[in-house]
Amino acid sequence: MKKKKIKILSTSFKFPNVRSFLYPFILFDRYLIKNNIHCQINPIKNKTYDLIFIESNFFGREWALNSERVLESIYNLKKNCGKIIYFDLSDSTTLLHPKALELVDLYCKGQILKNKNLYKKRFYGRRIYTDYCHRKFGIVDSKPVYSESVTNTKHLEKIELSWNSSLSNYSLLGKFLNEIYEKLPFKYLLTFPRKKETNNEKKKGIMSRMNLNYERNTISWQRKTAIDSIRNEVNYQKITTFNYFRELKNSKITISPFGWGEINYRDYEAFIYGSILVKPNMSHINTWPNYYEDKKTTIFFDWSCNDINQKIENILNNYENYEHIVNNAKNRYFNYIDKNNLKKMILNILNKIIN
Repeated sequence: MKKKKIKILSTSFKFPNVRSFLYPFILFDRYLIKNNIHCQINPIKNKTYDLIFIESNFFGREWALNSERVLESIYNLKKNCGKIIYFDLSDSTTLLHPKALELVDLYCKGQILKNKNLYKKRFYGRRIYTDYCHRKFGIVDSKPVYSESVTNTKHLEKIELSWNSSLSNYSLLGKFLNEIYEKLPFKYLLTFPRKKETNNEKKKGIMSRMNLNYERNTISWQRKTAIDSIRNEVNYQKITTFNYFRELKNSKITISPFGWGEINYRDYEAFIYGSILVKPNMSHINTWPNYYEDKKTTIFFDWSCNDINQKIENILNNYENYEHIVNNAKNRYFNYIDKNNLKKMILNILNKIIN
């Protein structure tokens, strides 16, 4: 295979989604070079590359202020490369910058709608699940917004699955190591969490610490409804980082409703610390790595939350019958982030994108 030179235009490492995007390029740089993929992150300008990767935070607020200028910048970048691949790092399945489809060769996301034709629709609140609660329950936002529809059907073919936000270290130690790396970028600071034995003497039932106050009612609705529907004791108030992880480790269940996106960082934390993840149904989504399988790695509840209390009571009353889900989820998670496995899978994804 001919050597491919890739220029990666990215932003600050302080954003978790950017970290998970950059982790493979930093950790596996030598392995990728051995396989003829040479990546440079934010290198010197005015060089010719085979491909340019742009992550969605790179142009910042410029998209909202002057999208035509952004498109012009992408057009000019394309003069110096064979292909431009756009990586949308936003949390939900919605396309953050669909106008980029006009110029880029591929539009990659870590989670996309299984039915790509849904991207032709405009969703209230810019998300399929905010549109759901608006239509079904009449929830409205003070400043309504809609997602942009993809009008050119051929552009749907450009939407490609890449990797999601799980490729980082979401353990307690990892949180601090990532923050240190932002200031002192030594590669050895970038690690994945180590697999440890699950605490089988969990004293707490439900881990429910989460933000309920969003500026949009359609974002906060499901979280508030889930909390209100649970008849067991729940606490959602913010606590210190150390106490958060201690409580997580001692909790049998972690509930994780949708927020800005379908996937939350708490999902990975639950896998690491052996807490059963209870989430809204994820059957509409394609994501990689895919940790979400109902009754095997996760327990799904309906988007309406009308069955969440019954499912939680079933788990708490028959916990020993659900412990296999903890083991399945943990095994799947740690299998994906095993470096020897992951570098090969990332190489396959990159080769698919490149070719």
